[in-house]
Amino acid sequence: MERPLDRAPARTGRLSPQRIRISAVAVALAALIGLSHTAGAQSPSFRRAAEPKPGTFLYASPDLPDAHFAHTVVVLVTYSPDGAMGVIINRPTEIPAQDAIPDLKDAHGHLSPLYFGGPVDPTRILFMTRGGNPPEGSLKVMDHVFLSWSRNTLDESLKQDPSGGNIRMYAGYAGWGPGQLDAEINRGDWVLSDAEPETIFSDKPTKVWDEIYDLINRIEVRARVPRPVPASWKPPAPVPLRADR
Repeated sequence: MERPLDRAPARTGRLSPQRIRISAVAVALAALIGLSHTAGAQSPSFRRAAEPKPGTFLYASPDLPDAHFAHTVVVLVTYSPDGAMGVIINRPTEIPAQDAIPDLKDAHGHLSPLYFGGPVDPTRILFMTRGGNPPEGSLKVMDHVFLSWSRNTLDESLKQDPSGGNIRMYAGYAGWGPGQLDAEINRGDWVLSDAEPETIFSDKPTKVWDEIYDLINRIEVRARVPRPVPASWKPPAPVPLRADR
């Protein structure tokens, strides 16, 4: 019989940031943040380097009012007219994954922390795996990346990958009702980009938002500073005026 994963311990860990490489989504963020200073309200195209679909990253706008998602990066797992579901990938807790499910014997070699996946059902454990073959009963997030909440599937995944380098465990998830995510995107709450497995499974996951925002700050500063006049530049010779006849 297929068993769902046990629920996470009641205690919660303090979130700590880490660092990973900058994504091309900085271009879309520059449009969202920088162009708004001069162009007023922007069309959704300025906020999208991709369309919402499974395997899309949602980068929280700096002005996103919901504290649950401040400075977060979410990977979409499902998206349809009925709603959307995703997982926050850049909020590791201080709870070791091997402690999240104490009776899971093969988790004792798992070196990664438990991640805060979102505010919906935060005591429910989900996990993502990376590999060529989809685990039984899993959802495809993108090529070679799959999401599951099956205890049996996690058992098998840990046997194949004892160190857990290709497994990420999450407590809770993010969810949106019909049309809710689209409304948030059009309002400017999220910037979209195609997701990358390397970012999800990086050993330094949470600095991706910080690095992008730092890049945007540099872009904005450079855009606002006038370029110096070259030393070799000379003003053109005055053109004599002709009197009208």
